[in-house]
Amino acid sequence: MNRLVISSSLALLISLALGACTPAEPPTLPTAAPPAKIELGQKELNARAQEVSAELDDLHAAAAAADENRYFGHFAPNAVFLGTDAKERWDLAAFRAYAHPHFAAGHGWAYKASRRAVSFNADGSVGYFDEDLTSARIGPTRGSGVLVRNGTRYVIVQYNLALVIPNERVDAVRKAIAGDAKTEATMDDLRGRHKAAYDAAVEGAGAGNLGAARAGLSALVREAKSHPEDDLEFWLHNELTWVHWAEGDLTAALAEVEEARAAADHSVLPEEKKNKLRLHEKWDRSYLLLELAMTGKAENKQKVLAAATAAKADYDALATREKDNDGAAVLATFFAERQGQGKQAATFGKKVDMEKDSDVQDLYVLARAYEASGDKDLAVKANTKICAAKPYLMKPLIVAQRKREGHGCQ
Repeated sequence: MNRLVISSSLALLISLALGACTPAEPPTLPTAAPPAKIELGQKELNARAQEVSAELDDLHAAAAAADENRYFGHFAPNAVFLGTDAKERWDLAAFRAYAHPHFAAGHGWAYKASRRAVSFNADGSVGYFDEDLTSARIGPTRGSGVLVRNGTRYVIVQYNLALVIPNERVDAVRKAIAGDAKTEATMDDLRGRHKAAYDAAVEGAGAGNLGAARAGLSALVREAKSHPEDDLEFWLHNELTWVHWAEGDLTAALAEVEEARAAADHSVLPEEKKNKLRLHEKWDRSYLLLELAMTGKAENKQKVLAAATAAKADYDALATREKDNDGAAVLATFFAERQGQGKQAATFGKKVDMEKDSDVQDLYVLARAYEASGDKDLAVKANTKICAAKPYLMKPLIVAQRKREGHGCQ
C-alpha cells in the first residue's frame, strides 16, 4: 500500500500558511465611564420640598376658588387622579370632565393640609408626598402622590385622595358598605317602577286621564320617602305638582311643593345637589302663588300676591348664587305677563335663547308673553317648539293648557 508521507518541514510550512489566514483578535477598546450620579445636598432637597409644598398648597387654593385652569395647571398631561370612591380612577381628561360643571358653577372643594411629608429620588427629579387634609364636607382625608420635575417646577403625575378610617371602625364601615349595596339594589327596583309609572302618567296625561297619572305616581311616594339618600321623593312631588296644576287644583299643587321642600330638607344629599332641587321648589312656589293670586279665587288677593312676590325674591336670591339666569328670566317674564305688563314681559323673555330652550313650560311662558306684547312671530315660534318637543310629562299638560287657550297643536 502506498502511503502519503509529509515531511516535518512541509507540515511546518502548511501550519504557518494556515495561521496566516486566521483573523487576529480585535484590539480591546476602552469603554466610556457611566455618567456620574447627581445627588442633591440636603439644602437643595429642602428647597425643592418647599417648591412641592407650594404647588400642593396652590392646588388646594385653586380648588377652593373653583379656578379650573389654575387647578389643572398643576397636573402633567398623563396624570391620574384617584378619588375616594372605588370607581374614581380618572385620567386627566376624565377628571376635568367631572370637575368642569362644578367649577363652572362656582363650586370648588376646600381641603386644607394639616401635615405633609415630601421626599425625593437621588437627583430630585421625582418627588413623593403624603399629606393629612381636613374638609368641612367629608371630614379628614389623606392625599398622597407623585410629582415630576418639568423644567423649573414640579407637576403632579398621580394624586390619591383617600378616606381615613380608624381601625376600630373598619368593621362598621364594611357593614355599611354592604348595606349600601343592598340599598342600591332596592333603589334600582324602585327607579324601575317609577319609570313605568312615569311613562304611564305621560300616556295618561296625553289621553286626558290625569287621575290615573296622579294615582300611579302617588303610589310610590311613601316608599321613596324611606330613601333620603336619593332624590326620587323630591321628583315625585314635583311631578305631582304639575298634574294637580293641570287639574286646576292650585292648592293641592302648592301642597306638593311644600312636600318637595321637606323632601329636599330631610335628604342626606350633598348641599350643592340640594340647592339644585331647591331652585325647582322655589320657582314652582313663586309661579303657583302668583297664578293663585291672579285667578280671583283667593280670598285675599293682595295677601297671596305679596306671598308670591316674597317667594320670587327668595328664588331670585338662590338663582343668583347658582347662576340660574334663564330660570330667573322666565319667572320674571311670567310675573310681568300675568300682571298685564306685556311689553316688559317680552323684554324679559328675550333674555332667554329660545333656540336652545327645550323646556315646554319655559316655552309656554314665552309664548304667552309674546302674544301679550303683540309679537306674533315669536309667539308662533314658541308654540311650534312646544308641539314639536319630545314627549315627557310636562308636554301633554302644557299642550292641553294651550288648547284651552286657543293654541292647540295640529
